[in-house]
Amino acid sequence: MTRILPTPADSIDGLVTPSAALARSYVGWRVDGFLYQWEKAEGFEKWLAFWLATQAMIETFFLVFVYAVFFRSSRRRYYMTESRDAVLGIALRRGRWRIIDQAVAQPGTGSGQALFEVLRPTLLREADGQGITLEAYAASQLLADRYKTLLPGMVIVRRALFRGLLMRREPETVTPEDT
Repeated sequence: MTRILPTPADSIDGLVTPSAALARSYVGWRVDGFLYQWEKAEGFEKWLAFWLATQAMIETFFLVFVYAVFFRSSRRRYYMTESRDAVLGIALRRGRWRIIDQAVAQPGTGSGQALFEVLRPTLLREADGQGITLEAYAASQLLADRYKTLLPGMVIVRRALFRGLLMRREPETVTPEDT
C-alpha cells in the first residue's frame, strides 16, 4: 500500500498553506515557543527548551531559507490558520506521519489548539483509514500533555536525547459500520 501525506491545508476549511514569505516570522515563532517552554518547564526539560531556542537563534538565517523551501515541498504538509497565527508541519517518516514542526505567533494564547481543532477530524480520519501511526516529539511534559488532549490515543513512547519525549498514536481500526 502506498503511503501518502494527509490532505493539503488548502483543501480544509479554515486552514491555508503558509507561504515561503512567512518563513522569517515562523523561525521567530519557533524561538519564542522554545523560550515559552523554557519558562514553563522544570528540570531537564527546561534546559532542553533553552538549548533548542539557542540552536534556532544561531541557525536563524539558515532556517529562514530551509522553511521557505519546506513550506513548498511536496514531501511535507504545512497547515496554517486563516488568521495566520499558528503553523503545524507533518512529514512521512518510516511509514508514519510525524508532526515535525509547530509554532504560534503568541505562545499561550490558544492559537495552536485552534489549529488542531480544525485539522484533527481530517487528520485522524485519514490516519485511521489508511492505518497510519502518528508521531511527535514533545519538548516538555507540558507539550506532551497537550498532544494527549488534542490527539486522543497519543502516548509517550520514550525520552529521546535532545528531542524531548517521543509520542505515538496507533491508528484505530475502522470497520465498515463506522463509515
